Amino acid sequence: MSNKLDAGDITNLIIFGAIGFWIYSAVTGPETPEKRPITNAATAGEELRPLGPDARDPFVETVSRHREAYLDAENDVQRGVVRKSRGESLCKTFSSRFFRDWPGELTWVSTTSDGQTVDRIKVELRDFGDNEEVAIEDSNRYEPGTVMHDTLLNDVSPGDPVLVSGEFRYDTDDDVSDCFYEESISLSGGMTDPEYSASFSSIRPANTGTE
Repeated sequence: MSNKLDAGDITNLIIFGAIGFWIYSAVTGPETPEKRPITNAATAGEELRPLGPDARDPFVETVSRHREAYLDAENDVQRGVVRKSRGESLCKTFSSRFFRDWPGELTWVSTTSDGQTVDRIKVELRDFGDNEEVAIEDSNRYEPGTVMHDTLLNDVSPGDPVLVSGEFRYDTDDDVSDCFYEESISLSGGMTDPEYSASFSSIRPANTGTE
């Protein structure tokens, strides 16, 4: 009996292999920022449960502690280790990318050149002085008539204390993972003046109470 595969056998193998790959891809999907698992998320439900207001201070403290360690480091090798440690600490401590009612100060709102569409919103969580801070930033576009645009038009302005809710963007860079994506272009900026990328679901005055 010959062990060689004829043309029909090869065709069948290709078809079955393609079907198997399609099923696997449909079930697992690509690893996108929205699907990247958090280290200590026990279940999908835990990963989707928002981090409440009580998680805001531990988040800021984790970032601040590593900022101090970065400033104390003596060379770039040590500084790189501190950055990696910060990302690992964030992923181990916080089981969700979603956050709800985090207190902060609205510090920046910008629009497109025609002044109509909001294209950047920044909320400061801690001010270190010398124009350095811990902040979360939304660079999505909000057209007139949307809830976010109306809120920024009528309810809050830069300088106001606010409660912000939304979701962080995951950092998918395996070489330099900040856990939650940090937007600075330099190592120094990312460690001393970090701005974390997020999509805000709501911003409201801090004196309105909780939802």
